[in-house]
Amino acid sequence: MLEEYNVEVINIHAEYDADKGRKTRIRYQGELLTVEEYVEAKLQAQGYQAVFLESSPFHALFAVFMWMVIQDPADFCVQMVGFGERRAYEERREKNPIWTLLPDDFGTPGYNTRRALEIERHFSPEMEEKENLLWLFDYWVPCSEGLRQYLWAHRESDVEKARKLVEVLTPTSIQSILRYLTRDYWGRYIGWPDLLAYRDDDFVLIEVKSSKDKLSEEQKHWIAGNAEYLRLPFKIYKVHRKNA
Repeated sequence: MLEEYNVEVINIHAEYDADKGRKTRIRYQGELLTVEEYVEAKLQAQGYQAVFLESSPFHALFAVFMWMVIQDPADFCVQMVGFGERRAYEERREKNPIWTLLPDDFGTPGYNTRRALEIERHFSPEMEEKENLLWLFDYWVPCSEGLRQYLWAHRESDVEKARKLVEVLTPTSIQSILRYLTRDYWGRYIGWPDLLAYRDDDFVLIEVKSSKDKLSEEQKHWIAGNAEYLRLPFKIYKVHRKNA
C-alpha cells in the first residue's frame, strides 16, 4: 500500500527502555520519551518545530470553519439536540446537558450531497487568504462551541493546535481538509497523523510507528484519502530498536 501511494518511510533507530510497561519508552539524552516525543526531538535537531495532532485538532478546525453552514437554521433538517458535557466525562463528574443545532443527517455523504450548493457558497473568496482565515478562525471560535463539544474538540489545546494548522498550512490545504471531512465526516473521523512538523515555509504531516507497530485500518484509509484527494505532504517515521 505504501508503495502504491508513494509514501516515504523514514527509518530511524533508538534505544528502547528495558522496562516493558504498557507504553513504549525510549532512552534519549538521559530521559525516557514516548516514540512520538523521540521523533519530535530528532525533528527539532533538524530545525523543525513539531505539534502533536492526531484527530482532535482537525475536528476543531472543521467545527470552527463549518459551524455556520452545518448549523444553519434555514436547513429544514436542522434540529435541537442534547448531549452530555464532554469535559464532565473526562473529569468524572455530573454531566450537564449541552443543547445545540445539528442536521439529522450530519456527517454522512448524503448531507454533503443535499447541501452541496450551500457548502460551496460558504467557501467565499475571503477564505483564500491566510490573514482572512486566521481572522475568521478567531472570530468564529466562540460561535463553534456547541459543535466543537459535540465533536469532542472542546479542549483549549484542540483550538490552539487547529489555529496552528491555519498558520502553517496553505489556505488551499485548509479548504481541502474541510471539504474532505464535509463529504463523509464520520467515515473520515479518525486515522489522522500524529505530528505536524514545520520549518519556514516547509511543513509535513507525520505518522510515527514503533518497531513492532502497524498501521490501523483507519490510518490506511486516511493515507489513501490523502493520496487521492488531500495531497498533503506526509511521511511515516518508523523507529526501530537499536541492536545491542
